[in-house]
Amino acid sequence: MSRKTFELMEDDVKADAQKLKLPGRRPKLIIEDQVLIVIQYWSTALTITSD
Repeated sequence: MSRKTFELMEDDVKADAQKLKLPGRRPKLIIEDQVLIVIQYWSTALTITSD
């Protein structure tokens, strides 16, 4: 994945997070890390199911 694609995904998640403003404590991970974890999960899940 290119850096530009990552930044676009990050911007979308940040925009959605600003719209929601859920009550409660703040997440432990910053949005960049959350996006990175999802990308890594998708990559792993795709390689497992393609066997």
